[in-house]
Amino acid sequence: MKFKACTKCGEVKSFDDFHKDKNYKDNRTGWCKECTREQHREHYKQNKSEVLKKQKVYYENNKQKILKRMGAYQKKHLREFWVTGTLHSHKHSGKKICISRKELLSFVYDSKTCEICGCNLNWTSKGKKGRLVNNSPTLDRINNEDFLAPHNVQIVCHSCNTRKHIGTMKEFVDYCKMIADKFGEVTKSAPEATSVGCY
Repeated sequence: MKFKACTKCGEVKSFDDFHKDKNYKDNRTGWCKECTREQHREHYKQNKSEVLKKQKVYYENNKQKILKRMGAYQKKHLREFWVTGTLHSHKHSGKKICISRKELLSFVYDSKTCEICGCNLNWTSKGKKGRLVNNSPTLDRINNEDFLAPHNVQIVCHSCNTRKHIGTMKEFVDYCKMIADKFGEVTKSAPEATSVGCY
């Protein structure tokens, strides 16, 4: 592993702590990432209106290019975007968040099928106007309480998360029979909920 000293703070850090830049002999910037971020924050604070104005002009002049790049990035990082959006929407709706983004992301990467019906989850399909389709992944609160915690969440398909609200009684009964065949009789209750670590 290679190291170098930051010309701003003087700390010796690994190359990973510096942005890549071909204009430098070692292909790394002189300032470390933290010093660069701090400088950007300070500049933004002192020149907020000017920065926002320039950003708006740049966006208007390069809208299609930006949207294309953002779309490609989002497509490549679907699960990360899903986790961020899911945590945001639950927090916005008043739920306490007792699970970290990293913890939820590990759930997501382990989830290939719906925890309830076993169908293959489709992270890419969207219906009309970007709406969810039946096998789109959604977050289910197992205990249906007002917070998200590692022991209280599972990734299930959109259909399973909404079926009892949208189906007829016969459809719901047939659905319940399918679930019963998969799980058999439930003999243990869910673990007690705890709000430790909520924010």
